[in-house]
Amino acid sequence: PAEWRLAAFTLSDYAAVMKCLWAISAIHYSARITAAVRGCRGLGYDRALVLMTGDELRRRLARYSGLTESTVRAVIDEVTWGRGDVRAPDSALQPIVPLAGDILGWAPSLVLNNALERNLIVLLNRTPEGRDGYSRVNQQKETLLRSHIERALAGLGFRFWTGNVQAWEGGTDVDLAII
Repeated sequence: PAEWRLAAFTLSDYAAVMKCLWAISAIHYSARITAAVRGCRGLGYDRALVLMTGDELRRRLARYSGLTESTVRAVIDEVTWGRGDVRAPDSALQPIVPLAGDILGWAPSLVLNNALERNLIVLLNRTPEGRDGYSRVNQQKETLLRSHIERALAGLGFRFWTGNVQAWEGGTDVDLAII
């Protein structure tokens, strides 16, 4: 659910910022390809990356998304290469790269061809505080999903059970049994 809060932003905030970043990337990528088709020197590879100062990026994303700059900063920090003490940074998970000074850059194709929501979950699981936040929302997700399934099957004569089966070797946790 969009209202789920992670450390400094909700899933809705994350989606809004990343959709705006996706739109900037799509415009930049399309413009570069159009320029290349029209004979741009070097097929436009010298302009293949989107480059802007961190302040400019945060202001644009705040304006386009309607969020505060502090919320945008928190999301951008999460998806900036190597931030958050991430073990083994990955450009698919953190596509924004800090360059000289306050310049940030990214390859539009990394944002355009990315499962941004799924990658947030992978990214969260790479840091201790992220794992804590993910565990909290994951537990809520299981509860919501179980309730949704039970409501959808209500009136069909099924019984529902959840819990631990101690009789099975080592005990087994059953998320939902439909009987």
